[in-house]
Amino acid sequence: MDDRSIEKMIKSREQGYIWLEQELKMKLGISTAFIAVFFFVIRCLEQNFRYWLPFLVGALVTNGIWNYFLYKREYGNYLSISRYLNAFEEGDYDFHTEEDYMKSGIHSQITEHLERLGSAFGTLRNRLVEEKENTKALITDISHQLKTPIAALGLSFELVKDEDITAAEKMEFLERAEQEVGKLNYLLGTLLNLSRLEADMIRLEPKEASLKETLVRAVNGIFIKANEKK
Repeated sequence: MDDRSIEKMIKSREQGYIWLEQELKMKLGISTAFIAVFFFVIRCLEQNFRYWLPFLVGALVTNGIWNYFLYKREYGNYLSISRYLNAFEEGDYDFHTEEDYMKSGIHSQITEHLERLGSAFGTLRNRLVEEKENTKALITDISHQLKTPIAALGLSFELVKDEDITAAEKMEFLERAEQEVGKLNYLLGTLLNLSRLEADMIRLEPKEASLKETLVRAVNGIFIKANEKK
């Protein structure tokens, strides 16, 4: 994690602390004002207000303690959510919690959505990694397949240079060389498309099609190539 990320994280946490403190002050002020108004009304109605002074002090102390515990609970919820988000930023999407989603409250709803989001991100990351590995394996396989037509081309040209072979044999070797050139063009085109696909220069657009027709075209193509070799 670089200095800019750390500074950003500290600022976001400071903003969260300030927001919680402001909310605590607001709730404490409202509840204290309500208690003050309540006892002011009693002061106006009762002549012996000294009897109510211990209740006033107890109500103010209880109010302060209650708001403090509410603040601590909200502060703990904020820290837990902040830890989850920091883990997401670092690529750790394996998020699980023991939170009861049936409970009411914004914290339960947020943790539920975070767990779903972590699961979705984890699945997407695994899928991208798998696709990248498959693409690398396919590129490696095509690279190895390129060696065969290149070697065949070299052999064909060496044989063509041989003065002891007939013109018909030279023509046969040239035809084979032409076939190997076609294979090279096909493999190089496939390799180029894969590199573009990996660089997001092109995108695949899946379309609905008949599986039967696809298989028929594939089989027909094999039969045509087999007949040409015969």
